[in-house]
Amino acid sequence: MEMSLYQVMFIVGNAAWTYIVNRVLELFYEKQSGEKVWSIILYIGYFVVITAAAFAGNPSPLMSGEHMAYYTTDLHMSDTGTLMMHSAEFAGILALTFFYERNVRKNILTAAGVFAGFIGAKAAVLWYVGEANRISALPIEDAALLRLELSVLLIYTVAFTLIGIYNIREGIKKAFLYRLFVLLAPCGIGWFLFRLSVAVIEISATAADLSSVYSGESVSLLFAACLWFFWLYDFIVRSLSDTYEKILLRKENLYYEKRLKDMEQSTAAWKKLRHDLKNHFIVLKGMLDSGEEDRAKTYLEEFIQNELGNKGEIQTGNTAIDSILNYKMLEAKQYSVTLHLDIQIPEQLSVSSQAMSIILGNAIDNAIEAAEKTKEKCAGLVLHYTKGRLLIQISNPYIGELKTGIAGEYLTGKAEKEKHGYGLKNIRDAVEQSGGVMHIEAKEQHFTVTILLYV
Repeated sequence: MEMSLYQVMFIVGNAAWTYIVNRVLELFYEKQSGEKVWSIILYIGYFVVITAAAFAGNPSPLMSGEHMAYYTTDLHMSDTGTLMMHSAEFAGILALTFFYERNVRKNILTAAGVFAGFIGAKAAVLWYVGEANRISALPIEDAALLRLELSVLLIYTVAFTLIGIYNIREGIKKAFLYRLFVLLAPCGIGWFLFRLSVAVIEISATAADLSSVYSGESVSLLFAACLWFFWLYDFIVRSLSDTYEKILLRKENLYYEKRLKDMEQSTAAWKKLRHDLKNHFIVLKGMLDSGEEDRAKTYLEEFIQNELGNKGEIQTGNTAIDSILNYKMLEAKQYSVTLHLDIQIPEQLSVSSQAMSIILGNAIDNAIEAAEKTKEKCAGLVLHYTKGRLLIQISNPYIGELKTGIAGEYLTGKAEKEKHGYGLKNIRDAVEQSGGVMHIEAKEQHFTVTILLYV
C-alpha cells in the first residue's frame, strides 16, 4: 500500500522530534559515552513506539492515507493527535530519562518540561497561523503539513538556542565569534524559514491558481530545508567543540608526557644513587677503620650536599602544585630564564589538579617563552591563599607588539596559527569552569596575567 505524502512527512517529523529529544536530554544529564549502542537502540525504540501509537486507532483520515481535497482556514481540522499518541510520547521521554539517571523526581520534571515544550510549540503555531488569520483556504492535507513543519521548526529554534547557551556556560570554546554563531544561528535560521513559510502562504492568497504556488510538495521542501539547516548547524557546532577539545587534550597529553619523562629521569637518578651508595659506604668505612674521622666527616658532608641536598625544589606540601612548579623550574633553567616565586599556600586546596595543571602549566610556559627572548630573561609567579581566595599572578617582560583579535583576545605570533594560540584560551576556560575570574594586562612591555579562584 502506497503511503500518502502526509504519512511520510509525519514519520520524518517523528524522526526529527526523536533527534531533538536526544539533544535536549543531553542538557540535563551526563552523556552515556560507554553505552552508545544502547542509546541508539533505545531512541530507535522510542521512535518506533511513538510512530506506532500515532497510527494505531487514529480516527483522522490523514493518518490512513486518504486524500482530503476540501479547503479550510481552520487548522484545528488538520489535527491528527490522539490521547494514545501523546501518552506514548510522554511515557517514552520519561523512560528515556531513566537511561541517564535513576532520579524519579528529576526525571518526571524533565519529561514533563520537554513534553510541554512540544505541545506548546504546536499551540503557538496554531495561534500564529490560524487565529491570526495568516493563511488563506488550504487543502486539509497541506494545512496539516504546514502545521507539522512550523511546529518542528519552532521546536528546533528554541532547543538549539538553549543548547548553544548551555555550551557557552559549560565553557566549550569561548571565542566571541563562536558565541555569536551559537546564539544567533538557530534564531536566524528559524526566523528565516518561518518567515519564508508564511510568505509563501501570503503569496498564495493572491494567486489565481493556489496549487501553482502552495502545495504539499512545497511544504515538504520547506520542511526538508528546515531540518537540513538545523542539522548542518548542529554538525558545525559539534565539530568545532570536538576539534577544540581534541586540541586541548593533545596539549594536556604533551604536558603529561613531559612530566612523565621528567619523572623517569628522576627515577633513573635515584637508581644510580642507590647503585653508588655501596661504593660510598665502602669508602666511608675505610676512612673510619683508618681513624680518619675528620676526613670521613668531610666526605659525608660533601656527599649530602651534592647528592641529597635540597636543590632548590619547591616543597609547599601540595603535591600537584609542587610537581608542576618543580618541573617548570627545570624548564626555565634550560631556557636560561630565572623564575622568581612568591608562594604562600596551604597543603590542601579545593581546586582540581587538572585545573591547576592547565592554569599554571600554560601560564608559565607562555611566560618562559616570552621572557627567553628578552634581555631580562626572568618571569615571576605569585601564588597566595587568603580566606577562601587563591591569587595566581604570572608576569614576564616581552618584546615586540602583541596582536589582538576582534574581541580583544591576544593572538599567537607564531607562523602555524592552527597549532598555537590556545594557551590563554585554555587558561580562561579552566578558570571559568572553576568559578574564578581572569584579567590580562600588557603595559610598558610587561605582560601580567592575574587570576582569582574562590576555593
